[in-house]
Amino acid sequence: MNKLPHCRVACAEPGRLAYRARRCQRPVPGGLCDGGGAMSGLEVPGARLYYEATGAGPLFVLIPGAPGSADSYRMIAGPLAEHYTVVAYDRRGFSHSALDGPQDYDHRVETDADDVRRLIEHLSGEPPSCSGTAPEPSSAWRC
Repeated sequence: MNKLPHCRVACAEPGRLAYRARRCQRPVPGGLCDGGGAMSGLEVPGARLYYEATGAGPLFVLIPGAPGSADSYRMIAGPLAEHYTVVAYDRRGFSHSALDGPQDYDHRVETDADDVRRLIEHLSGEPPSCSGTAPEPSSAWRC
């Protein structure tokens, strides 16, 4: 069962990318929120994870490496969304994902993997497909 709320839309404005709480005149082509995707947050121990979702079908989670942002997947989300519910998120402490306290660098890989697990459980009861980019593909291996 999908638990995706309605959301803001990513808009291309001259010289910058902006988010609006409504649909804009020029959605970003192939973007995660190109015409109706969802942006939301998930409370996890020590952080609030920001994620974006679009499409319909089996869950496909895109796990960012450096710089830890969902933005790195904007161009591929559109084509994947033709077949999947595509979810990309900001890793804790990066971009829109806020920390509630200090980052635990000694357990970073385990924490990132646990965050992905919690996000998957929040969105779907089915096993997902996952893809990750360096340096964090180890989180995808646990997906």
